[in-house]
Amino acid sequence: MEGDRPLLLKVSVNPTPHGTMIVIPRHWSLDPNRDLDWKFIGRLHRARGARRQGPKLSSGRMKRMAEAEEAKRLWEEAKRRGLRGGERYDYVRERMGRDVRMHPGWLRKLLGKGKSAET
Repeated sequence: MEGDRPLLLKVSVNPTPHGTMIVIPRHWSLDPNRDLDWKFIGRLHRARGARRQGPKLSSGRMKRMAEAEEAKRLWEEAKRRGLRGGERYDYVRERMGRDVRMHPGWLRKLLGKGKSAET
């Protein structure tokens, strides 16, 4: 309502974190091929919502992001020192205070690399 005057209801398409919500007013006589822009709705649906940032981002995720930055910095430092393979992993692991028995997969995950992080 705008004052005493009712506003016109229209079809609305809203992306949510869980899907796309299409609201069609009850009085609307819908012709889906003519009334809806399906290409636009499809693009909107694939957008998948906004990511959280700032204080809404969980503290654990913020900690992991900071840890990943540190791992990347140490990885490059080890590369400049000429370390390769297991020596490079050990260098980063020691500097980050990780246990000797840890599998190097944690570092690959932090570095955002696949099976081989030797490059």
